[in-house]
Amino acid sequence: MSISIIHSKRAPRALASVVFACGSISLMPVADQARWLALHVDTHGMPQPANRYLPDMVSRLDVVWAALAVAALIWCVLSWRAEWRTAAFVSSLFTGAALVCLCVSML
Repeated sequence: MSISIIHSKRAPRALASVVFACGSISLMPVADQARWLALHVDTHGMPQPANRYLPDMVSRLDVVWAALAVAALIWCVLSWRAEWRTAAFVSSLFTGAALVCLCVSML
């Protein structure tokens, strides 16, 4: 195999999209659990730092979760423009899953 064939099989944009989408999907249960904890736990019995910083932590987790999904979408669009179709299709599947999870959580 020549070097040009080996390099043509790489799909860094699609890989970045899959990594960002998997990061977003794996952060979903953490953000949902923190949101549930902020809403259902009696904050009067919690230590003062946890009582004060829990709503801020939930909002930051939501921002990071949405930012990872948007980053996956951006890299997915770039992979469709520059890389072979199989890699772009795989990245579209993962990005779609991340965006569906994000949209369902916002309901």
